[in-house]
Amino acid sequence: MRSPRLALLLKKPGSRCSDCSSPAGRRGYQPAPSPSASGFSRRCSASTSCSSPLPVGTSHPEEITLVSWIRLSSVTHSFNMDQRINFLAFSAARGGLTITAPANSDICPPGYYMLFLLNKEKVPSIAKILRIAAPAVPRRDAAVRASTPRTQAIPAEAQRSTAELDHAITRRATGTRALIGLTSRCPYGLGACWGGAYEALQRLDGVAAVQPIANAEDSTAEVFLHGDTLPDVSQIAQVANGSYDFRGVEVTVNTSINAQNGRFGLTGPSIDKQVLLAPLEQVEEVQFDRAAGTAKPALPEEHSAYERLVARYRDAGAADLPVRVTGPLRQEDAVWILHVRSFEA
Repeated sequence: MRSPRLALLLKKPGSRCSDCSSPAGRRGYQPAPSPSASGFSRRCSASTSCSSPLPVGTSHPEEITLVSWIRLSSVTHSFNMDQRINFLAFSAARGGLTITAPANSDICPPGYYMLFLLNKEKVPSIAKILRIAAPAVPRRDAAVRASTPRTQAIPAEAQRSTAELDHAITRRATGTRALIGLTSRCPYGLGACWGGAYEALQRLDGVAAVQPIANAEDSTAEVFLHGDTLPDVSQIAQVANGSYDFRGVEVTVNTSINAQNGRFGLTGPSIDKQVLLAPLEQVEEVQFDRAAGTAKPALPEEHSAYERLVARYRDAGAADLPVRVTGPLRQEDAVWILHVRSFEA
């Protein structure tokens, strides 16, 4: 999944809103080490519209579907009265986009903002920081407020709540579901300290979508893959990266099972490794009891799922039995083992 890249193209002298300032001789914008070293400043008088076009360079303008900027936060671990996001009108231009800022400072107060471009997959670019300066002259409040809108239209795709997005991903998903056990090392649990893992999981090979809401009760994250394949467990383990403890992966995959040298295993066009089946009782579940600090105990019907699946296969009398099977996926020596927790056949 390609993330869009952007660079601000600074205005030439004499263009609209000509008192917009920038470092002399700079063609592209590089993120400043601190907000005080602003790379781009936009200032307009109270009687002048600040909605003049602003060129933004990007390598793939045809892929951009949403442009926004977010005001830099003023506090952490508290209620932030200064938080704000603006969705910006834009059009494709040669070598990038032309975006239009809100005309009213009630909608976009002066300050520092992070500018993002989002592509068709809603993957954001790396932010570029810009500064909206205070009006150069005092505002004529009555005239300005009467002539400019004080509310902003929000794109339909940005109006969905996180819960609605969560349900939409589940409805659209057709590939393998991977449930990833992550124990956050922060004291508030995975639900509150989820952002780093969420971003990292979206960048993994073969991942189609990541549920935006982690399961705080089970301390798990839900990922959907492209197709009926199996995840790269070693790659997923790297997501932990010192901030989380990786406990394993449970998969739910549509496949077939067959007999393999006295044992039973998975088979299918998307299964590219040997995967044998085993009872659940040999391993711990991925679901976690954070208060107790241990894996949640398996239910009796989960302990017996493997035996019931083998009996179903034998009753079917066919070489291959189509099945949707769920269970922890572990590697033992050079062989992968799926420990059956539940199945549909």
